[in-house]
Amino acid sequence: MELKVDDKMPSSMSGGIEGNGDDTLGSPSDRLAQSLRHRDESSAADEVLRCLRQQRLELNYYGVAAAINVCKKVGAWSEAVQFLRDAVMHHVEIDTVCCNSAISACGKGKAWQQALQLFLEMADISVDRSRITYGAATSAFVKVGEWQQATQLLHDMEHCSVEICNITYSAAISACEKANQWQQASRLLQRMSDDRVEMDNISCNAAMSACEKGGAWQQALQLLQSMSHDHVDTDTITYNAAASACAKGGEWQQAVQLLCDMQHSIVKSNTTTYLAVVSACGKGKQWVQALKLFCEMADALVKKGTTTFNA
Repeated sequence: MELKVDDKMPSSMSGGIEGNGDDTLGSPSDRLAQSLRHRDESSAADEVLRCLRQQRLELNYYGVAAAINVCKKVGAWSEAVQFLRDAVMHHVEIDTVCCNSAISACGKGKAWQQALQLFLEMADISVDRSRITYGAATSAFVKVGEWQQATQLLHDMEHCSVEICNITYSAAISACEKANQWQQASRLLQRMSDDRVEMDNISCNAAMSACEKGGAWQQALQLLQSMSHDHVDTDTITYNAAASACAKGGEWQQAVQLLCDMQHSIVKSNTTTYLAVVSACGKGKQWVQALKLFCEMADALVKKGTTTFNA
């Protein structure tokens, strides 16, 4: 059933609940969300309605908005969608915030098809899509690796002159990473730079992880160099992904160099780092080097009593 409304949101309600968060209904909304976290998802809608009736709240815009927000928090996507459709059927006006919450609920429940459907239906009911709308839809695609849908949304944002922030870019890159599309992830990162969107640790690490999965060690090392040049923070995840990419490519010397670089920086190595470098040495038939590193890792673990250390 398509969403349909007779009139647009009145100007007095155009802000919806945006900016008020859960204060629309006050703390009961938070308490309700907390109580639903361990309930069966199928009973979430009934519980929300029961609580709304107990508080003698009308099934108006604010009640529906709060109900959808609660469903978003507990990942009850089907109930969120049903609330949205029931609101339209009962001529309760909805806005961008309501739709964003419903799309986010779908994303949390890994129901990307439903998130996409709601996203498309917003145009049919003349509800504006905001940057948050695009971000929520993109995030829904990330969890299931729908990289083509995520990148298409970026094109749509450009076409509609919607500002693309680094969060949306990072989400699209993460979708490519989950789908083992390291080339596409690298292209999106380059596009961020071309569009002068600030690259951060999250977006670069997502691209680095994509290179790792694809064994693209040269691209991983180039990205590491670019991060240093552009003053983007690197961390253990960054180096581990680069070392793993070198291991998959059998580039043991590059992997050992990365470990040395970490030992001379503030970035801490851990067991994952050492295992990646040991693996690279094994593939390169550098048995003595591999054994040395393995013993070095064991000694560090004994001394520190932890899986994170500076050797």
